[in-house]
Amino acid sequence: MEVQSFPPGGLKYWLCWLLPLGVVAVVFIPLALAWRSGRPVMLSFAIAFLFVGGALCMFGYSIDNMPYYM
Repeated sequence: MEVQSFPPGGLKYWLCWLLPLGVVAVVFIPLALAWRSGRPVMLSFAIAFLFVGGALCMFGYSIDNMPYYM
């Protein structure tokens, strides 16, 4: 048996985690800055989404990394 390298899949692994966060940042933040009346709601959504998404990425990474440090 061979121990696989970590992260599994290399760049594709990180792209799966970071692509949704990047799309929200690229779409919602400029839209919020351009749309004056919706700015508080959209910026608060984007900030909360990126914060929770980052926390989930760290949690998922720790779960995926678990077999390598046990």
